Amino acid sequence: MTDELLRCARTYGFRIMYGIFGYQKVFNDDPANAEGMARVRRFVKYSVDRWGAYVDFWQFLNEQHASDEWYAQMAPYLRSVDPYRHPITTSWERPHLPGIEVNAPHWYAREDERESDAATASRALEWKRHGKPVIVGEQGNWVDPKKPRPPGVGGVWDAGSARRMRVRLWTALFSEIAFVFWDTSYARDGHFMNIWVGPQERQYVRALQDFAYRLDADVRTAPVQVSPPGQVRAYGLASGQRAAVYLHHHASHDEPLEGVTVTLEVPRDATAYWYSPRDAALLGVLGAPAGRQTFGAPPFTVDLALLVTPDGPPDVDGDGQPNHLDADDDNDGVPDESDAFPLEPEEWADRDGDLIGDNLDADVNGDGRGDDANGNGTPDCEEMDLDGDGVPRARAVPWDAFPLDSAEWRDTDGDAVGDNADLDDDGDGWADADEQSAGTDPLDPVSFPVP
Repeated sequence: MTDELLRCARTYGFRIMYGIFGYQKVFNDDPANAEGMARVRRFVKYSVDRWGAYVDFWQFLNEQHASDEWYAQMAPYLRSVDPYRHPITTSWERPHLPGIEVNAPHWYAREDERESDAATASRALEWKRHGKPVIVGEQGNWVDPKKPRPPGVGGVWDAGSARRMRVRLWTALFSEIAFVFWDTSYARDGHFMNIWVGPQERQYVRALQDFAYRLDADVRTAPVQVSPPGQVRAYGLASGQRAAVYLHHHASHDEPLEGVTVTLEVPRDATAYWYSPRDAALLGVLGAPAGRQTFGAPPFTVDLALLVTPDGPPDVDGDGQPNHLDADDDNDGVPDESDAFPLEPEEWADRDGDLIGDNLDADVNGDGRGDDANGNGTPDCEEMDLDGDGVPRARAVPWDAFPLDSAEWRDTDGDAVGDNADLDDDGDGWADADEQSAGTDPLDPVSFPVP
């Protein structure tokens, strides 16, 4: 299962921080135990040999401590056996140690969303003081499980949850740190310390990613002046080619703000695009000659971004049409103007306004009863075989990869084409028919004919 999970994650573009030991105790405080440490090294070597090709970062431990001497032994050993030279981290974080190359703190909070930028920026400064890259290995909201919760609100979700996440994310980008969300998307009230990433949250992430892709690897934090400073905080990035600004209206998330200006150094002649963090809409296009420039911002309520680039306008779906000219930015067939989630291709309607999205919502009309579309007396959310193909969509391995398509149920190579229609089920470059003729396994990517 681990191999299949990692293969599929890579197929869909995920980056992987691989926890080698997790919560398991591995002679953390007894590094002088030669026999025990030899066993620890053997498992590290096994992990590198088996999964190293899939991994981007190694994480020794998860939310536990080990002695400095333990790390003094294990960090050089991992580095010596890893031909990929993946960066090394651990948790709890130990950024002061020479063998730990990435600071990976965990952060859960429930601050007022109007202060989310300040909270993120201040933590970023503290985490970065060791001079190492920062990836927040777990990030989310938090509620006190010992206190009563408001009716209808459970776990980590509340009405401001998505905006809070959005402001944190944009501030993290402009503070040169990254987040890994500890996601409980199976339910909004699934836990007291995690985050629910629903369609609105995914839309916000996609808008951020589209903006970030327009920058380059040389951008660094840069000064920017904003007026009026009492209502807006500003963050800047710049390289020799591009610049960017993020504005957060911390005084209010309800009242629109007008008359804001920003002043920054434009590194070269370019074009400036006012960009909405909510839905990637382009709200203004301006000439941006090189040198110190002041730009007037369009009205905004929560936040706003400015992209200065010579590369042309953002195109979030890569279809050749800039965002402000594209009628369907997520290519789901529903025009943005009538799409409840215009950057989330899996959802487009939200009849009861609960921000879940009707395709996933177990109670589309919000009447408190589970929907039963086929009228068989079993709520759809409890029905394990909605398409009637005999393969359950959960509570079984393997599960139905296409729970609403009776003609497909498995996708061996994770290419979104079901095995019944796929001519190369395992994605090894050899057609299934050719593998069957040669006697190799068409469902195993490392079993194929030898020329």
